[in-house]
Amino acid sequence: MAHKKAGGSSRNGRDSIGQRRGVKRFGGQIGLGRDYTLYAKVDGIVAYEDFGRNRKRVSVYPNES
Repeated sequence: MAHKKAGGSSRNGRDSIGQRRGVKRFGGQIGLGRDYTLYAKVDGIVAYEDFGRNRKRVSVYPNES
């Protein structure tokens, strides 16, 4: 009698999204820590702006002083 072994689950069938650790510095005003923490190097206003259809960009606008 012919039979097949039971089909198990695939061990390689998952795919995680990328963590987007690309260029995040903008004009030398933003630093990037070892744990990918963003921090401002100058005093000012931090703004998250739309960049393309479904992306955001972080910018720092320095205080005028």
